[in-house]
This record gives sequence, C-alpha cells and structure tokens, in this order.
Amino acid sequence: MKKLIPSKYRYPIFFTGVMVIVISGLLNKYLHMAEGYTEIGAAIGFLLFMFSIVL
Repeated sequence: MKKLIPSKYRYPIFFTGVMVIVISGLLNKYLHMAEGYTEIGAAIGFLLFMFSIVL
C-alpha cells in the first residue's frame, strides 16, 4: 500500500505531535495551565501523531 505522505514529511509530523503532547504536559505542571487547555494540546498532539502514522 502506497503512503500518501512521503517519509521525509511523516517523521517531522510524528515528532511534532509527540512534542506538542510533552509541552502541554510540562506547561500544565510548571505554569499551572488550565486542564482544558492541556487536554486540547494533548488532543492536537495525538491527532498529529495519528495523522503521521495512518497517512
């Protein structure tokens, strides 16, 4: 099965998704960001993560 996104684009998207999840968790822990914003950041990171794997 041919992938829609070449691997040279998939890996940066993958790591961007992981970094968004990590950064939102750190912002929650150290800057006491609201839980809702942390959940939104984690959801965006997860979507980027899954987007890079599926496509």
